[in-house]
Amino acid sequence: MVGHEERGGMLVRDFTVEGATYRYDMELITLEQANMAAEVLYYKRAMLEKPAAHVAQMLRAGGGDYLLRAFAYTLRRIDADGKPAPFSDQEYERALQDVRTMSVRTHADVEACVSDFFTRFGLESVARTVLSRADEVRVDLADLIASLGSNLAQINAAERPAASSNATES
Repeated sequence: MVGHEERGGMLVRDFTVEGATYRYDMELITLEQANMAAEVLYYKRAMLEKPAAHVAQMLRAGGGDYLLRAFAYTLRRIDADGKPAPFSDQEYERALQDVRTMSVRTHADVEACVSDFFTRFGLESVARTVLSRADEVRVDLADLIASLGSNLAQINAAERPAASSNATES
């Protein structure tokens, strides 16, 4: 579940996962969180400059979930009293595990929060490069899947007459 709010022109989003509520609010993000989120983005940009040879290599290097990692660094868990829990490595790991289980329907909100954070943190051009590259990869994968489907259909169609002519020769 995602709650939408704007406070003084600032984007605020609440995400509820498995009973825990996390809030994206620029005013709650600590300097440590901001620096760690920025490092994730810089790492991803470096990976784009020297792409992995295989998808498995990219995943081993941690390049497959950079958006979720950056996003988790920008969240604060909200306690039962409505106050943000102090940021810690354990809170980050908990947020990351919960973010990984979020519905795909939250993707637009996640991307909006990440984009908002990096714009306000002064890294808009880096974020634009990384996020637009992610869009290109999604489009490339969709094209690849469509192409594979078309090629498989052609192969299957080509094999059918050969199989039926072999059956009549026997």
